[in-house]
Amino acid sequence: MSDVLLPERPGEQLLVVGRAAAAALDAGLREAPAGPGADGVEDLLAELAGHDTAVAVLPTGAAGWEVACRASAPVLLVPPGTGRLRFGRVLAPLDGTAPAGLAIPRVARFGPRDLLVLHVLDPSDPPRFWDQAAHAGEAWADAFLARWCDHPTARLLVRSGRAADQVVAVAREERPDLVVLGWAQHSESPRAPVVRRVVADADVPVLLVPVGGQVPGPSTLRTDPPTALP
Repeated sequence: MSDVLLPERPGEQLLVVGRAAAAALDAGLREAPAGPGADGVEDLLAELAGHDTAVAVLPTGAAGWEVACRASAPVLLVPPGTGRLRFGRVLAPLDGTAPAGLAIPRVARFGPRDLLVLHVLDPSDPPRFWDQAAHAGEAWADAFLARWCDHPTARLLVRSGRAADQVVAVAREERPDLVVLGWAQHSESPRAPVVRRVVADADVPVLLVPVGGQVPGPSTLRTDPPTALP
């Protein structure tokens, strides 16, 4: 049986989120031997590597970000002020690439009632349906979901602009319980700027799912924590 991992002495907020995650995933709940901090990151990574972990629930900040950059398991980063979660509404930004879509099976395990799939179009390169009849756009949306998110509750939202800006904006508009992002865990990844911005500026928990296939070492990563923009 897989577990949900919490840092040692997690505090009430993380404990509530961890319990909700364990209930949703039908998983156990355990605490790591040391909490996030200067010496706790390596302990947390060792704990993740040595056990079957469904997700690690950690606070946002330098230590949580470093664990997310190096962990082999998904990491749920919880910002201050997060209340009780039910994982009923989940926002999943998808850019139409296979790595991003690999996060969907992970979030499907939470059993969301409403899975919002966000696709952000590049305004300088609109798709063919953009200037066609409405049914062309509907057909495109159906094909997009069938290919990248074949989930019974999925609903596609399409926006145009900078991906990071739109993900943060939609998270504020739609108020999901959770944002899920698949990423390759290194700064050269095209999705890395989006991940950093969402972690910094979204005021809801963010589930980061490693999809690169190989966990990079510390020397290949930019592990300084994301900084919120004004």
